[in-house]
Amino acid sequence: LLVAVLGVGLLPVSVQPVEAQITQCGLDLVLSLDSSGSIDNTEFTEVRNFATGIVNGLPVQPGQARVSVAQFSNGAQIEIGLSDDPVAVINTINTFPKAGGGTNLAAAIQVPQDEIVLNGRPTAARAIIVLTDGVGNINPAAAANAAKAAGTFIFSVGVGSGVDVPTLNLMASDPDADFVYLAADFNALQNLVIAINNIACTLPPVVGTEGIGIYDSARALWLLRNSLTTGIEDINFVFGGLPGSLPVAGDWNGDGIDTPGIFVPSTGAWYLRDTNDSGVGDYAFVFGGGIPSTVVPVAGDWNGDGTDEVGLYAPDLRMWMLRNTLTSGNADITFEFGLPGYLPVVGDWDGDGVDTPALHNPATALWLQRNSNTSGIEDNLFVYGGLVDALPVAGDWNGNGIDTPGIHLPSLAPWYVRNSSTTGNSDLFFVYGGIFGALPVTGRWTGGTTPPPIVANGGQLAPADAPVVPLAQTSETVPQGETNAAGELPSFLAPTTNEVPLPVAPVAPLANPNAGVDGNLGGELSLP
Repeated sequence: LLVAVLGVGLLPVSVQPVEAQITQCGLDLVLSLDSSGSIDNTEFTEVRNFATGIVNGLPVQPGQARVSVAQFSNGAQIEIGLSDDPVAVINTINTFPKAGGGTNLAAAIQVPQDEIVLNGRPTAARAIIVLTDGVGNINPAAAANAAKAAGTFIFSVGVGSGVDVPTLNLMASDPDADFVYLAADFNALQNLVIAINNIACTLPPVVGTEGIGIYDSARALWLLRNSLTTGIEDINFVFGGLPGSLPVAGDWNGDGIDTPGIFVPSTGAWYLRDTNDSGVGDYAFVFGGGIPSTVVPVAGDWNGDGTDEVGLYAPDLRMWMLRNTLTSGNADITFEFGLPGYLPVVGDWDGDGVDTPALHNPATALWLQRNSNTSGIEDNLFVYGGLVDALPVAGDWNGNGIDTPGIHLPSLAPWYVRNSSTTGNSDLFFVYGGIFGALPVTGRWTGGTTPPPIVANGGQLAPADAPVVPLAQTSETVPQGETNAAGELPSFLAPTTNEVPLPVAPVAPLANPNAGVDGNLGGELSLP
């Protein structure tokens, strides 16, 4: 048995919570606090102080840590959902009424886990801290094992001499030295704050940070890589291939994994798939056909519901048209945001869970980001990139919940990414791709993995000795003489300055979209 026995000293109630001085912590944390009848009001004040100390020791703010609070006795309930507002969380900790009753340790895990599943970020580590002083009346093994299997880490904190240490051990993640803590009494809880926070902020996310990929429309071939490093693909499959189709990638079903989609501009048809393997579309619908303008497909979470939807950008109209469901119909959101010579890209620039537009001008290296899906000017302007023929991409490169810029040069296959939306040089450089005509995509392609460590190679331009030749893939690579796509979600024509009234997109139903059409919808082509 390995447990951390800390905090044997006495601290008065008025002592301020310990601050751990942690500045980076991509964490979704639920504090599950025992409010059973065996804990009196004075002792529960120390429970509140412990919880406040945990919050004050974490960078609870957009894009960093979020905290939820639950109490449990006969059952369990969420007092505040996952929040990046530390004032709201601490106010809740200090004001919710204590329930009294039994000690249902199963509910102490299951209810917080439900909150994490419903509102947790796939890019954040997920953890529950269960604090109790006694023996549970319902076996927590099933709830604990299910939560841990889903990627949630569990800390067990026991107080006093009556605590059931074997059950704490059973509930907690391994190793016990990191996840099981004993306090001699309630006054000693404060001494556990730093140790718990330091471990919590080193936990890996339930899925990895952003990966990269390319789509070869000529062969309907997707080649995806899980890490921001030079190398060959981790995943390859066949999907798409309709003439003129353009790729998108998104989390269509809310499982935390991005998967492929294609848009056919000539018909307005969309085909999306829920898995990264060969096959036909799981969704088929019409949105955007018949618009007398070049349109660029985009995908993102426009309403913060945890799933991605589709949209279009019409450069010559400077118009964005977004839809909130994966069904045929007209745009749910329309707004103007555009300039001549700029290419579109979307991302969650402020960590609020909603994807919004940005524009990049390769000639000037300017980026214009907007934090709402409304007409207006940019909220953030900076300079990054400036390579001829480079295409803008975006992703959460460091797993902090905020998307930042990148550029990809298809002609030579280098990628450059930056971890902040500010003027400066690249934080990472690597080489991937190089297939003629292939278009870039970004996303989290797998669940339950953490990418390997990344060695940064800074600079907007590749150093003289950097590899800039195409890599060998599962298929042959050839130099690219031109590019015709842009962005995390591609563009194929530069905008013009003409403005005309926005037309209404037709919504004619798609009859059996996976049959009776020319081209490949997945599975018919053999991998090279």
